[in-house]
Amino acid sequence: MSATGRSIQLLSHTPRKTDIAGIQQQLDGLWDEQYRDLHEGEAVTRACMSNLIVYCDSIEQNRDIEQSIPEIVLDHPSRVILLSGHRETSARDTEVFVSGHYVKLPSGWQVCAEQIRVVADAQSSRRLPSITRTQLIGDLPTTLWWASREAPPVTGKLFFKLASMADQIIYDSIGWTNPTRGMRPCRAG
Repeated sequence: MSATGRSIQLLSHTPRKTDIAGIQQQLDGLWDEQYRDLHEGEAVTRACMSNLIVYCDSIEQNRDIEQSIPEIVLDHPSRVILLSGHRETSARDTEVFVSGHYVKLPSGWQVCAEQIRVVADAQSSRRLPSITRTQLIGDLPTTLWWASREAPPVTGKLFFKLASMADQIIYDSIGWTNPTRGMRPCRAG
C-alpha cells in the first residue's frame, strides 16, 4: 500500500539466465525494456536505498526468500543479490539469473529492485563473495541476510567474507542445530 492508501502492484521480469560477465548487460536490458513501454511525458525512475545480500543453502529457503523479495523491495527498494550455495547446478559451477521488480506509476515506471541470483555448487561457493562484491552499488548501505540454517562459525570463511561487505547482519538462529556454538565468538581466519 502507498501512503495515500491506494494499492500498488509490483510487477516482475521473468528471470533471465546469464553468466557472471553478462550481469550488467542483462540489467541494462531490463531498463531498455521499460523505456520501450513509455508514452510521451513518462519516465523510468529508479528507487534504490540499499544493497541486500541474502545467503541461503536449501531449495526451500531459496523459494521462500524469492517469494518475500517483492514485498521487501516495495517498501525498501534495493539491489538484491540472492546467493544459493552448495546446490546442484546445470552449469559447471555457477548459474546466474537476473530479474527486476517495478511498479507502474502515472508518470511512468519505477524500478524498485534489480535482482541477481547466483546458484553455486559446493566447490564454487567459495567464489560467491567476489561475485557479490562486484555487484554492490558502491555508496549505499549493505545488509547481509544470513538465511542459512548453518551457524556462521560452521560455514568457514564464507560468512565472514560476506559480512565484511555489510553494514548490518540479519540472521535467525532457530534452525541452527547448535545455537550455543553458533553464538560463540569466532574469528574470520
